Amino acid sequence: MKLLITRPEQASRILSEKLVSDGHEVLCSALLEIVFRDLENLDLQNVQAFVVTSANGLTALVKLTENRDLPLFAVGDKTAKAAKYAGFKTVHSANGDVAALGDLIEKKSAPADGILVHAGGARLAGDLEKQVLGAGFSYRREILYDANEAETFPETTRAELIAGSLEGILIFSPHTAKVFKRIVDAEGLNTHIEKLDAWCLSSNVACEIEGMGFRRVLIAKRPTEDALLDLIEKNSALKVQEKTNKPDRQREHAVSKTPKQEATPKKSETKKVEPAKTAAASPIPATKVGARIRGSEKPTSAPTSKPFKAVEPVKKSNTTRNAAVLFFVFCLGLAAWPLILPQVSKILPEQSRNILQGYLGAQSGDKELAAKVARLEQAVAAASAATSRTEQNLMEISALKTQVEKMSAQTGSSLVGMSDRLSVTVGATKSLSASVETLKSAPVQIVTSAPEAVSASSAEPSAAAAANIAKLEAALANLSTELSKV
Repeated sequence: MKLLITRPEQASRILSEKLVSDGHEVLCSALLEIVFRDLENLDLQNVQAFVVTSANGLTALVKLTENRDLPLFAVGDKTAKAAKYAGFKTVHSANGDVAALGDLIEKKSAPADGILVHAGGARLAGDLEKQVLGAGFSYRREILYDANEAETFPETTRAELIAGSLEGILIFSPHTAKVFKRIVDAEGLNTHIEKLDAWCLSSNVACEIEGMGFRRVLIAKRPTEDALLDLIEKNSALKVQEKTNKPDRQREHAVSKTPKQEATPKKSETKKVEPAKTAAASPIPATKVGARIRGSEKPTSAPTSKPFKAVEPVKKSNTTRNAAVLFFVFCLGLAAWPLILPQVSKILPEQSRNILQGYLGAQSGDKELAAKVARLEQAVAAASAATSRTEQNLMEISALKTQVEKMSAQTGSSLVGMSDRLSVTVGATKSLSASVETLKSAPVQIVTSAPEAVSASSAEPSAAAAANIAKLEAALANLSTELSKV
């Protein structure tokens, strides 16, 4: 099938790889653009757990905080798996919708343990806040990203819709469904979706497109991507089976009519055959009949001959007995076949022996087909494993990117602080150097200004001053060494 994916760009890329590997054609047309808000920090005081209801909410949370110790509640298994890749130690998955997530929170947590922080976008599906507040929990919503709506379809998507080459559309959220309906109504494309199947993640999504005129609206059993993909594959298999069986039915009807037409003789043919039968079945030859008529005293008309029908003896039906005998012989032969075949195959031609042993060309073809199917299954399994590894790598790259951004910010702030301390240290060094120079010149000035007053008593202070100067110079040298290391 040729399918239209309406998810945001990154999610569409991963989903399209899965659908293409299953043999579908894919056209991506993102109706929502995810824009993450530029936030500096997240208040985690008295918080007991994180709550995420979308993969985008998890991505924003990973960028905003490095805390991986708090428990995390996820609405689905895919988001929970991504949270584990991002490093969260305790992850709980509801594997369902928002209501199931609320039930899981009530089961695994207690209101007295602290606040629940719901990391999500500006628009949320469901009403988790009402449910958890009703259960007595403390709830705080953090808007970490915005989902900007598309104003129109891309030209490629519009052309495919008008041409009628699309067979279905995948819709994953009520918000996306509303945007799709708005654009279809605005551009007058309602008549071009009558041959489309709408594949909806949940009943809430289906409610938003009610009355649009889709050929069919199909809803996944569970609101998960895997459940929706399973639904698509099952319907694709049914379509292929219908196309394959339809010519066979027509052929059966045509073959069944032929014997009836041949078995029913025409009336004209029946009438032509009856005189011949009459003449052949009459016991009196025609010449003798004519002689009798001519020799009679009274003219009489020729007697009308009636067809002579031989009376066949009634035979008793032995169908039941014959069928029982044939069935007994068949069972006996089937039981003795393993013993008979080795003896019989020795005297038979090679072709007959191959037929009896089951080595026909059709069987070899079946073996080749089975081998191809096995290789195809291996390729599908390898593609699925590669997709899982790709998703894991993407999440790890996102986590590493967040860590690098944090480290870059910390390094920048550290460099600014070191620069400020270095400026202060250089100023102090200059001041200390000036003081040392002043102290060095002080004894000389004393000696030159009053040489006659120099005595034994003034020599002792000069020696003490010289010792102090030496200490200051040593301290200055140590300080210069430390600065050079910085």
